[in-house]
Amino acid sequence: MKTIVIKQLTLLNFKGIRNLTVDFHKYETNIRGYNGTGKTSVFDAFTWVLFGKDSKDRKEFNIKTLDKNNQPIERIPHEVTAVLDVNGEEITLKKCYTEIWSKKRGSATETFNGHSVECFYNDVPCTATEYAKKVADICDEQVFKLITNPLYFPTQKKDYQRTMLFQLAGDVTNDDIIAQYPQFTDLVAMLSGKTLEELKREVQSKKRKIKDGIDNIPARIDERKRDMPETQNWAQIEADIKSLEAQLSEIDAQLADRSKVFNEITSKKQEIARQLSGVKSSLAAREYELQSQLLSDYRNAEREHQNAISRVATLNNDRKYKTISLQRAEKELADLRAERETLLAEWREFKNAILVFDDDNFICPTCHRSLDETDIEEKKAQMTAEFNANIARKLDNNKARGLENKAATEAKEREIEAIKTWMFDIEIEISQITSSSIYSTEPVQPNIRPVIDADKTVIELRNKVTDLQNQLTFEAVVPDASDLSDKRMMIIDSISANKMWLADRERIAANNKRIAELEHEYQESQAQLTELEGVEFNIQQFSKARVEQVEKRINSLFGLVKFKMFEQQVNGGEIETCEATVNGVPFSDLNDAMKIIAGLDIIQAITKANGIYAPIFIDNRESVCDILLMEAQVVNLIVDANCKTLKID
Repeated sequence: MKTIVIKQLTLLNFKGIRNLTVDFHKYETNIRGYNGTGKTSVFDAFTWVLFGKDSKDRKEFNIKTLDKNNQPIERIPHEVTAVLDVNGEEITLKKCYTEIWSKKRGSATETFNGHSVECFYNDVPCTATEYAKKVADICDEQVFKLITNPLYFPTQKKDYQRTMLFQLAGDVTNDDIIAQYPQFTDLVAMLSGKTLEELKREVQSKKRKIKDGIDNIPARIDERKRDMPETQNWAQIEADIKSLEAQLSEIDAQLADRSKVFNEITSKKQEIARQLSGVKSSLAAREYELQSQLLSDYRNAEREHQNAISRVATLNNDRKYKTISLQRAEKELADLRAERETLLAEWREFKNAILVFDDDNFICPTCHRSLDETDIEEKKAQMTAEFNANIARKLDNNKARGLENKAATEAKEREIEAIKTWMFDIEIEISQITSSSIYSTEPVQPNIRPVIDADKTVIELRNKVTDLQNQLTFEAVVPDASDLSDKRMMIIDSISANKMWLADRERIAANNKRIAELEHEYQESQAQLTELEGVEFNIQQFSKARVEQVEKRINSLFGLVKFKMFEQQVNGGEIETCEATVNGVPFSDLNDAMKIIAGLDIIQAITKANGIYAPIFIDNRESVCDILLMEAQVVNLIVDANCKTLKID
């Protein structure tokens, strides 16, 4: 496993930061500042010195420092130096972005001719290509973007996310599915040169065509059977039809005269029916209005009950993540206390150190004779002074480190105490809510029907409805035209019978032949449809098996996040998608804090798959109470209104 840690980052005239050196802690560093103080610029500087891009993956961005008129300050260097620890090896990367000025022949004035970028690897100049290769040896650019920014992967296009996830988990091939479900062997053979979706569309298209044909065949057969005329005296039949049609016209004229009064009464009843409809609408509106008023208290109580349940769920979730933070803080406190014991042992060693004189120290290096007594004493005094000074320096250094350890220990103890206090308060709040009647008692909807029935307006409208309904009970007297109607029906029947006999007798043979063809076509189509429905069912089962295998393999890589790889459609099929979810909630619907936590969970999976830890930059860290315990170095970019300039802690 490769581990990359930022030890130091130095910015010179980079995006408005004139001169800044940031010393990073091994595990977690907080960069605080007011909006616009340069927090994101630190992240931009780190990605620029590595890959020549800002933290948003843009090559074209302005790194120059501007004057008060928002114009670039000319002729100043723009530099970023990063000191990294890569598996214990210290590596220094440096980029210099400078302006090129030159004088043309015959001119005394220099003109601006562009920019140059100089690259240094461990202080050794190198070309851009050499530098890029050395950086790639540290970490691949694409992998680096995925494991340093929690919001990078979930905000990419669905196709990109699917590709990366399949690279992590490996795609489920048709052979993988056949190995577990051998019943799909024939179906996979049908997929030669086609995707599953293409085969599905092909089957659906064939089914549609066959169904259209099957649905029409019975009607076409029946039509043929009904179109079977008998041989008759065609001339006599035509003459009879003309005579009957003349009689029918005369009867219709007589019926129209008798129906005039009846039509007027019918129009009056239609008007009453229209009024009745309007009154019924008013009655329904009044009953709905009363219902809304009478159920107001019940709905408010129901809303408070649901809010209490939701609040308890939120508090339980917060408590879970605070527990993770407490475990991390307690581990860091244990490390600080172990460091203190080491410093104390070192201090005792220095305190008890004794200078021991060796006789060889008092022999002349030239003549190899012992020094005079006076010279010996003088040299002893010199050696003693040097020894004491060295011990004093070591003790001062030990003391300074001890004070720093003490301050860090006390701060960590306060942090642990604060977390425990917070968790205690949460427990109290959960207990208070769950013991309340609002939480434990679900409101019961009251019976409002008696109140509605007693309402004055409702009673008036109901009476009006009854009155109008009574007005509709009278019957319009239909004029007696039975004699004409009976005669009319007899004439119509005679005309219809005669027209049926006029069918062409040559259709009989043609119809019988066509009926036989249609019946044969119907049987063949039914067999083909049954076969296609079997293929379609196998496609659905195969797709379902593949969905289960793919999602299971991918989601096994993550702890908190689950990916939805396929989306169910109304017609029962699935379409490819890729959406990160947390507890069933899509990433796009998560709050900002949970988006960052979900992104960190994704980073952990990608980190393990690629075998590399790299610094994680968390922008807007102030919006997240607690994050997952990460093994990689974490850099928090925190908006702090109290810090008008950048503060590193």
